[in-house]
Parts: sequence; structure tokens; C-alpha cells
Amino acid sequence: MALQFNQQLFMDLGIDISMEKLLEGMTIADLASYLEAQIGASIGGEELPTQATATPLPVISPSPEQRYEPFPLTDIQQAYWLGRQGIFDIGNSTPRLPGN
Repeated sequence: MALQFNQQLFMDLGIDISMEKLLEGMTIADLASYLEAQIGASIGGEELPTQATATPLPVISPSPEQRYEPFPLTDIQQAYWLGRQGIFDIGNSTPRLPGN
């Protein structure tokens, strides 16, 4: 979870915090103060984009008449499907987890 948080901070704010710093037991207030200092140092006084100035997300609109239409497989679904076929030397098997 800390790694995901670190990656999200970098993607959203461009701030890279070392994992040692992130995991050293900072409180939320300590982390907020640290981030404020980093933001001030990294942008040199420029204003950060706000929700009003950020690029808007695309609007998703439902289309109930097409809800039963087929759609393409994801990459992993296609890989599982091809792996179940007998066309490969190590194919014709299913992904399994060890059971108890």
C-alpha cells in the first residue's frame, strides 16, 4: 500500500518520497507538512492545478440497448483462453492454485 501511495504521489504531484521516509512512522500531520515543504520547493512558487483547472475526465454514458453485445477480451483473458487450447506444446492446461 505504501508503494502504491508513493507512486500516486509521484504521478499526481511529481514528488518522490523515499520508502524509508514514508515508512518511518510519520503521522498524517507530519506527512502533510513534509509534502507542503516538498511542493513549495519543487514548484518554485507556481500554483498547483486545482480541480477547476485540471483536465476533465471523459463522460461515460450508459447504452442499455448494447449491454448484451460482445466486447473484446482483455490481454490476460486472451492469454488464458489461448493457454487452454491444445495448439501449444505446454498448452491445454488451466491456471490452478494449490488447494488445502
